[in-house]
Amino acid sequence: MTVIEAVREIIKRCPYLDEYYKSLGIDRLGKDSTSYSIESVPAQQILKRDIVGNTTRQCLFNFASREIYTEEVRQNLDNIGFFELFSDWLEQVTNEKDFPELNAGKTIKKIEAITGGYVFDTELDKAKYQIQCRIIYVQEARR
Repeated sequence: MTVIEAVREIIKRCPYLDEYYKSLGIDRLGKDSTSYSIESVPAQQILKRDIVGNTTRQCLFNFASREIYTEEVRQNLDNIGFFELFSDWLEQVTNEKDFPELNAGKTIKKIEAITGGYVFDTELDKAKYQIQCRIIYVQEARR
C-alpha cells in the first residue's frame, strides 16, 4: 500500500465522519455539503537520514470538508469543532499504533494534525474547511 493509500484507509475509519459520506476523495472535494477529501501538499519529504541510508520521511496533506455554512453560530461551531475531534483522534491512532502496512521497506510511525481546522473558502451557503496534517514514516535503504 502506498503512503497516500494508507492515509486514506486511516481517515476512513474516523468515527466522526458523517456515516452517509464515508467516500473520501483524493485531490478532489465534491461540490455538495458534507463531502471530504485528502489533498496533497508540497513539502520537504526527507526529514532525516541515518548512517546506513534509512530515511525518516513525511507526507503532508490537507484533510478538507465541505459543510453547510450559515449565519447561525451553532452550525459553524459544529463545523470547526469537528476538526478538534479529528485532531485528537489522529493522536489516539498514533498512540495505539493502529496503522495499515505500507509497501515493503516502509513503516508508519505517526499521523498528526499540524494546524488547527479553519475555513479556507466560503460560498453563500457552503464552506470549505481544512486542517493540515502529516504522516511520518521510515523508509529502509535499498540494498
